[in-house]
Amino acid sequence: MRYQYGLEPWPQHYACLVDLLGRANRLQEALEIVEAMEMGPTAAVWCALLSACRIHSNMEVIKQTSYVLHDVEEVEKVRMLHGHSKRLALAYGLLTTPHRTPLRITKNLRVCGDCHTFTKLVSKHFQREIVVRDANRFHHFKDGSCSCKDFW
Repeated sequence: MRYQYGLEPWPQHYACLVDLLGRANRLQEALEIVEAMEMGPTAAVWCALLSACRIHSNMEVIKQTSYVLHDVEEVEKVRMLHGHSKRLALAYGLLTTPHRTPLRITKNLRVCGDCHTFTKLVSKHFQREIVVRDANRFHHFKDGSCSCKDFW
């Protein structure tokens, strides 16, 4: 921004950049941006970083990697699964809504087997009703089971 367009970044620009990096699970890079700010980080910047950390740490509660078909180490499988948009939406919903309120998620692709199992476990563990609309149908998750009876 500074070198190509001659614009000085505002705190809002830093907050957006930290938020984008955080949502992409690039937390170390987000922290480096915060630490390198010439001005002191604002509350918005710290909130963006904290929110990203909370979202990704919330996903650590339940790990299941049996659906990852790549021949990679377990740590890499977990990292790959954490990037699924449905998991991120679910983690964000758990953080930003009151306990026991239903969550509704819309997805333009079919739900993968791992995300389906993950959502069943989350619905049981967090005592939430979760409705997911994927490309083919609605899935209603409640108490650890899905309305599709695991056939989709």
